[in-house]
Amino acid sequence: MSDNAKPVLVFTTAYQPRASGAEIALAAVAEGLPQIDFHILTPRYYSSSAKLEQQGHITIYRLGWGIWLDKWLFPILGFFAGLGLLKRHPRALLHAWQASQAGGAAWLLRWWSGRPLLLTLQEGERLDRQVWWLRFFRWLIIRRADQAVAISQYLKKFIQTSAPNLPVTVIPNGVALEQFTHLSSYGEQAQLADQLGIRPGDKVLIHTGRLATKNGLINLLKAIPLVQEKLSQTTIKLLLVGSGPEGDKLASLAHELGIEQQIIWIKQVNQVQLVKYLQLAQVFIRPSLTEGLGNSFLEAMAAGVVIVGSGVGGIIDFLKDSETGLVCDPLNPADIAEKIYRLLDNSALKQKLAEAGQQLVLEKYGWEKIATQYAKLYQSIK
Repeated sequence: MSDNAKPVLVFTTAYQPRASGAEIALAAVAEGLPQIDFHILTPRYYSSSAKLEQQGHITIYRLGWGIWLDKWLFPILGFFAGLGLLKRHPRALLHAWQASQAGGAAWLLRWWSGRPLLLTLQEGERLDRQVWWLRFFRWLIIRRADQAVAISQYLKKFIQTSAPNLPVTVIPNGVALEQFTHLSSYGEQAQLADQLGIRPGDKVLIHTGRLATKNGLINLLKAIPLVQEKLSQTTIKLLLVGSGPEGDKLASLAHELGIEQQIIWIKQVNQVQLVKYLQLAQVFIRPSLTEGLGNSFLEAMAAGVVIVGSGVGGIIDFLKDSETGLVCDPLNPADIAEKIYRLLDNSALKQKLAEAGQQLVLEKYGWEKIATQYAKLYQSIK
């Protein structure tokens, strides 16, 4: 660690091996700043997970007994573990990675110690529609923070409704550019297509991420027969890469619509495999009902795949209609189908939007650039 760099105590409700987009972002930021010692505190969740793990300049503390209760006890467990760490690192900065149970632990430690607290808001749900007590505790955490980071302009506005005078910096999540811009060989793509039952001439759509209500997948499935009707001379295939609570419901709907043979279900893949699936597709589509930012869109854009999405939440930071993709009405299957058809029927438009989207991601969303922004912010907090 640099002599002038303050250690950072990060409180996060999930981390390796249990991690989603927000926690992957935390790992990318921490790994990208080797001059700073990171102490990451998280619930343990699994008894097989090590309580203490050292990864170079990153130390991971998994608190609890490896049971479901660890998450709900984390505000207390994280507070006391943080107290011990502050005795060893009295100059440390507190960083809450989301206003969740982890934010509760950081909130308590900020109140007790007086050390500055940075809050990063990553949430992608409809925050105004959550139960009252979640909204109340999120409000408390935001009000206790000394500075905040929002991953989108949408979340910045949300923070400012709770704390109008709180300094807020917009730092988006990023993309592993080298990984997502790497082109698979023709042979690799042909082999994967053959394994999935994709034939030459098929038009392939893709959605990556959780099969959850907020991603608007019911209306996406309803749009597939409408696209197929417009393109009757070819076969539309939809890759659904990911799992989630809506899986069974979506499978039943696909059967009702008569499109079960056109849906390819891929429950879990690693990041290297994900790139190969993206490169099989002509269009990435997610008619989100809400979105904190939308990392899956950015990954698709980096891979050179044109996107169709809704103009909600943080998506509008990068999706400009007819410039970097097409905007659809997430509640209207006919409109979703029309936007998909426009791209599949116009290769010049598809290529133009895909290239513009990829260029935007290359310029603004690399992890090296994101980590540098965090480093400057850490340094500015006294």
